[in-house]
Amino acid sequence: MTTYLFITQQPPYNPQDVHDGKWGKWSCSKSAKKGDCALVYITKGGGIAFEWEIVSDAEYEPGERWSYGCKVAPLRRINPPIRIEELRDSFSREEWAPPFTNFRGMRSIMLKDSVADRIRALRKNDQQDADMRIQKREQEFVEGEKRAQRTSERDPKLRAGPSK
Repeated sequence: MTTYLFITQQPPYNPQDVHDGKWGKWSCSKSAKKGDCALVYITKGGGIAFEWEIVSDAEYEPGERWSYGCKVAPLRRINPPIRIEELRDSFSREEWAPPFTNFRGMRSIMLKDSVADRIRALRKNDQQDADMRIQKREQEFVEGEKRAQRTSERDPKLRAGPSK
């Protein structure tokens, strides 16, 4: 699993919309794969405020402002957000340089595991993480049930049950 840092401006983009179920797709690195994670950094004083799971491989999106997009799902809200000053206090320039350049010109950064782990350790919230995982699994179960129901409605053999 790879962890990315997505850097975004608010406005015009609102990462909160992913948590509210309004958006499920975000611009990403072309190397993003299903099962990876993204920490979401909001510029202009916002900080790292969310962690998302990447639920689809990156897809090329011609004609968009960005080149690649992937589907994402919320894992947790990071509260309070991890501000750039805290990142600079936690890492030396040699360990991880991007915070010292204000992430200038960057939109998506592939993080080393050691960097991602140290960022996550700055805001451990085990109960909130557990609640989000449970909510996600419940949603997956309901979606699976709906898919199974649609499949059985389309296939008369499945509706009839096992043959004798």
